[in-house]
Amino acid sequence: REIIADGTDGILVPLDDSDAVDAYADALLKLTGDAALRRRLGAAAREAARRYEPAAVAHRYEELFEELRPGSTAPAAPARKGGLLRGLFKQKTAPVQKKTETAHPEARCAVGADGSLVVRLRADQLTAADTHLLLRHRGSKGKEAVRVALPEQRNGADGWVEARLERGAHTLSEGRWDTYTERSRDKSRRRLAASLVEQKALLGLPLGHGPQGVTAWVPYETSDGYLALRTWLRPEHAEATEVRVDGEGITVSLEVLGTSFGEGAELVARLRGADGSVGDVRAPLENGTGRLPCAPMSTRRDPEQDLWDLWVRPAKGAAVVRVGRIAGDFADRKGVDTFPAAVHGDALLRPYFTVTNDLTVSVKDAAAAEADA
Repeated sequence: REIIADGTDGILVPLDDSDAVDAYADALLKLTGDAALRRRLGAAAREAARRYEPAAVAHRYEELFEELRPGSTAPAAPARKGGLLRGLFKQKTAPVQKKTETAHPEARCAVGADGSLVVRLRADQLTAADTHLLLRHRGSKGKEAVRVALPEQRNGADGWVEARLERGAHTLSEGRWDTYTERSRDKSRRRLAASLVEQKALLGLPLGHGPQGVTAWVPYETSDGYLALRTWLRPEHAEATEVRVDGEGITVSLEVLGTSFGEGAELVARLRGADGSVGDVRAPLENGTGRLPCAPMSTRRDPEQDLWDLWVRPAKGAAVVRVGRIAGDFADRKGVDTFPAAVHGDALLRPYFTVTNDLTVSVKDAAAAEADA
């Protein structure tokens, strides 16, 4: 009933009335006995169906998301009548007019098949003075920056201006990068609002691995609606591909980049902040998989929580490499990729990903953790 207009492009019958079956039968008899009615309703239904073609659906969803986006400059839409679908796909009236100058230009970011970033900016929110797409490293307070020139031509047929950040051409330090348009004349900048962030290409994309090290780039929308980029850059990396937990141990399967497994490879749990009096917990690796026993980590030193960071030693005598999960489309895995806890004695052990997407085991008092839950 949100899609069909009764008597115009179809016939509606009640579903929950006592005479629903009779009403349905009557509607069928009416249609089978009236060829002209069938032709009229069918023609109107085919016309109405054009509102649901993929291109039309995508366009209307983009407009809806723009209306709902915090900080949107789009005028408030009139109340939608007749249900969500009819309101969403009804025929358009007048186009929404955008301001030429906005505090935060609208940006759409997509990950290309090779991991490069394509950033599209609304042409009507730029001026000739906006010459560059600017990325500023948050941790360096702008001392590290990357600039990509914007095309001088701003009259594209679709109303967007495109800049491309090539994965192989730029080396981005690990951390978080904020995005702006920059005016080269006075170095003034405007931070970009995230209209759309498309990450699907990251799902099957391998981590970057070149002379600079192991790299990963994940664009994302910040909690306050801006476009940002999370990056990793490490000489070597151990990717946790699978984590399994039971009452006796934690099993981790790994792939390494920038190094390779050799004789004596082992998985290592190291107590964070230890003064050397607490030894590492070690487990040999076989085909990239190791199983850390729970017992050595279950004796707590801190009344609140012990944290055991996970590392891998690729071969005997090699330096340890931090274990994490930086492949894929999550800028922040903490709270998203979660694992069950193991109870060993009075201790509760739970692997989790830190704010840097590295793998750590939290050890707490089981009774206290249950009470908190």
